[in-house]
Amino acid sequence: MVPTLKNSLQLLLFVLLFISSCDKDEGVNVDLETVSVKIDSPYNSKTLPPNNPIEFVGKVQIEDPNNYSSLTAVWESDIDGILFESGIDSDGITKFTSKSLSQDIHRIRLYIYNLENDAIYDEAIVYNAIWLYEITNNSNSSKIHWSKNKDDDFEAYELYRSYSKYDLDNRKGTLIYTTTDQKDTTYIDTEAILGNKHYYRAFIKRKMNSPSYVGSNKDSIIPGNFIKLDYPLYKVIKDPVKNYAYGIVNVESIYEQNQTGYGLVFINTDEKIVEKRILNNIRFTDLDIDPSGQYLYLCSRSNLIHKVNLNSQDLDRTYNLTSTAHKIEVGSNRLYTHITPPTSGSTEFRIYDLHNQTNIPYDDDIEQPFNTLSFRHGDFELGENGTLYHGGSNSSGSTLSKISTENDIFSLTKEWNSNNYQRPEIILNHNKLYWNHLLIDTEINKLGEFNDNGEDINIQTVSPNGLLALGWRRLFKTEDQSIIKEIPVHYDIATFLENDYLLLIKNENPISNENNSILFFYDF
Repeated sequence: MVPTLKNSLQLLLFVLLFISSCDKDEGVNVDLETVSVKIDSPYNSKTLPPNNPIEFVGKVQIEDPNNYSSLTAVWESDIDGILFESGIDSDGITKFTSKSLSQDIHRIRLYIYNLENDAIYDEAIVYNAIWLYEITNNSNSSKIHWSKNKDDDFEAYELYRSYSKYDLDNRKGTLIYTTTDQKDTTYIDTEAILGNKHYYRAFIKRKMNSPSYVGSNKDSIIPGNFIKLDYPLYKVIKDPVKNYAYGIVNVESIYEQNQTGYGLVFINTDEKIVEKRILNNIRFTDLDIDPSGQYLYLCSRSNLIHKVNLNSQDLDRTYNLTSTAHKIEVGSNRLYTHITPPTSGSTEFRIYDLHNQTNIPYDDDIEQPFNTLSFRHGDFELGENGTLYHGGSNSSGSTLSKISTENDIFSLTKEWNSNNYQRPEIILNHNKLYWNHLLIDTEINKLGEFNDNGEDINIQTVSPNGLLALGWRRLFKTEDQSIIKEIPVHYDIATFLENDYLLLIKNENPISNENNSILFFYDF
């Protein structure tokens, strides 16, 4: 058969289509200058948890999306070699997941090859060497645990703590622990201030190789066993029998107000909750429990005394005094009060007969006319046989006074000048007086002082057995006034709940006249 022009044209078209089809099957060699690649995951300097699945994701951008099939992605580690090889999907993505990355520092590269085996790449340094696990709160401490490192160049672990997570980037926090034992991967932090947020980061210190330090991820915790209240507490006392404490809602300064009210709260120390708050409109200044343990008495710098039933947690009744009272002590059928003092000056004590509900007329043994036994501000305690111990304040020569009330007559038994400006706090415990930093017996003989490196430490609470005393975070042995430990809590008020159990209260004033508090339950 003789070819015709028509047949020749058909043959030429068939050949061209065949060639085109072959080119399409083989793909187009992409000019890599028109391609970009970026590792999205893991990002550069990423710290990874060893032995956990790791997602690798890369993004490729190209001028013609139809040519993604002409490219090949190869993931490679300088430690483990080729990790994964694949094509690129229609969205320009290459990804895979692996949990076999060795525990080391890796330089990860994502290579993109064209048909002529030319390549471009992006890289990221990832740290798969050490991981800080979730920190756990052990009531008054924090447990920090990290993964064991297998680096042959290992020299030591270093653990850092900081209030700022950014300080940990270059080890600017506080170094709290160092160990050269590669198996030692746990630390219990008992010194971090409770109630504050702390950040932690572990580092591997290496002997020779670069980088010389390899950091873990960061984790944070707010340690402590505490609750928060939206009002301040001014004074708290422990129930002598039940697992309760009772607190006055108030601020320290008489010139400041609290917009969230006042009153009395009942704190269940077992459940660590405030069960009830009563008398919210009354600004109490002192409280005491009667010898029976059934009733609580409160004063408020006024003539009115409130009596609260501790079983029902309600107001039982009120008493009217002939004089105002800012401090009180309750004895057997007797209520002892210190008259509210002026800004500068001294005032007398008074006695109220609780059985007969009468004000006992004031009487003392001073013979000089127009003179009475008066005492400057301060605080007082009730001892045996109605003996009062008053520690003065608001004076550079504060005095400690022992006062007899035998037959309801006030008599100054002994007085001692401290030659010091004392705070209005005094504690009577096991026949010893704790008057700020001074330790004194009930015959007003000085026994010792509490201090730390020459600084006087005011005692705020004493254990029920009288063996321990706490002042400004220092826990002392009362026998020799030596420091046992430092309590990791910033607080304003403290009371022993048991011999090894403290209630610590921190008052805060974030907004003017709107105060709150944090209650820490600390055992040791």
